[in-house]
Amino acid sequence: MAIRRKLSKCHSGQTSLNAANNPHLFKEAYNSNVDYPNRIIRLRQDCKDASGRVISSWKKDWSRIAPTDSHGNYSVKQLGKWLWRRFTGDNGKNYTVLERANVAAFLATGRDFGSLADPASPDAIYTAKQLKSGQLADLLGSLESQFLDLDSTRANIRRQANQRVGLAVNFITMTPFTFATGGN
Repeated sequence: MAIRRKLSKCHSGQTSLNAANNPHLFKEAYNSNVDYPNRIIRLRQDCKDASGRVISSWKKDWSRIAPTDSHGNYSVKQLGKWLWRRFTGDNGKNYTVLERANVAAFLATGRDFGSLADPASPDAIYTAKQLKSGQLADLLGSLESQFLDLDSTRANIRRQANQRVGLAVNFITMTPFTFATGGN
């Protein structure tokens, strides 16, 4: 029992039954991600007991599990698909051009698609039709053709790449597709 209390400060696990019985789950999760986005992009955390002694630590390194292309590169396009499938479990069914645009923007630049498409109007809303042609399609193609330096020998570049993955995960986990089982 004492161990459970100590770890509960670091591990806030939720059962599927808790989630199913919580009508406010989406709102709470959304507000948590908006109010505390650094929780998901955090790359290291020490869990401490009541006396302040470190009882466990973890370090996030996406290069250890993320897929690479045939040349050993972490492709934004491939990584976006993999993250989507990993966090939604829908095998990419709902990974449309709308979701791809934001995931690719976060992975490639650390910014959302709207702020890249039109910095003067970052809250503009784009339709799937708009994203499939013209300058917006070109922007999406450019973003998806980039690579992340998840395995860079330079710590600051590696850290930035890992944080970008965290931003993409933050976006993905706030879509409705992560809150319902799609059968996969």
